[in-house]
Amino acid sequence: MGKRKQKRKPRKTPKPQVKIATPKEGIQPIEGEAHPPRGKRYFSQTITAVRLFWGAIAVAIAVLGAWVILKPNVHVDPYIRLNPSSPFSERFKLSNDGYFGIYDVQYDCTLAWAKTDHGLVVHDALIRGRYGASIEAGQSISIDCPLDNVISTDAHYVSAEITLGIEFRPTWYFWRKRKQTSFSGQLDSQGNVQWIY
Repeated sequence: MGKRKQKRKPRKTPKPQVKIATPKEGIQPIEGEAHPPRGKRYFSQTITAVRLFWGAIAVAIAVLGAWVILKPNVHVDPYIRLNPSSPFSERFKLSNDGYFGIYDVQYDCTLAWAKTDHGLVVHDALIRGRYGASIEAGQSISIDCPLDNVISTDAHYVSAEITLGIEFRPTWYFWRKRKQTSFSGQLDSQGNVQWIY
């Protein structure tokens, strides 16, 4: 008789042991997901902060540049005197030195006070005027402040103060702007009142 075939028992392979991480041991990072070194992280954060800083500076410069370009630059200067002996016959020059035109220009001239050589003081006279057309950039117009129509021009004035108010609507604005310029009248070497800022 042949040898009996013996059934072989399959070998038992040991089961892999699963190690559960305890809080003490911590969780190890999976390969390929390692954090960058601490120095690189700080460098990257510094670069981001610098970019944000320069971005904010660029935005601020752009806003400031737009404001400078759009801001109206209007001023008034004494121009010519129609009657040399009367300071209130002065004609003024209104200049638009901005980059854009101004529209619907209105102006008024107010006498705060005026003093004669006899000590008489006159005050509170007002003249209004209107210049309806536009004044383009770089252009100027002349405006009158004919207070000599309201107060006596026979007297000899030694000092005075007037205020010229200009109201207009600048380009790209939805509202009107007002600018006031005050002038003081002081005697010159010939004994005539000259207007100064």
